[in-house]
Amino acid sequence: MAVIVVRLIARFAVDKILNKNNMTAHSKYNTKKGNKIAYNSNKHYANKNEGQVLRRIMSRTGLSEEEVRFHPQFRKELSEAQVEGQKAKRTYSERWCHMIIKDACKETQLAKEHPKTIEVIDRILADRKSGSWGFKRAFRFTNPPENATILLRDYGKTYR
Repeated sequence: MAVIVVRLIARFAVDKILNKNNMTAHSKYNTKKGNKIAYNSNKHYANKNEGQVLRRIMSRTGLSEEEVRFHPQFRKELSEAQVEGQKAKRTYSERWCHMIIKDACKETQLAKEHPKTIEVIDRILADRKSGSWGFKRAFRFTNPPENATILLRDYGKTYR
């Protein structure tokens, strides 16, 4: 019982110090914008596309941010820009395949088109196909690549 009380007092002291410095002990936000969002939930922080559209509208019309957000037409534009900014750059299957290509290139220290790298890609692909939950998740709705040449043909173009 005494140990629990001591832990609670210590936790309270740490929280008090962190709150004094505007910090959190286990913050999931590690960016400047994320910290702003974490400490002020009353204000809306725009993502990149929404911010660009907002600045364009403000310079075009001369309105303030609050006036732009209040106007129905501009609100719709901002909403569309916000949704557009949230799209992922790559699908899960593309990330999975790029990770295999990256691992093979690291292992061989050669380009992805090199024959030794293609052999390593085939080996890694066979290892990861046999019961990997990432493989099952990545290719739920699409057909997985059968070998390294197909993987490089389909996913190697977008990988630098």
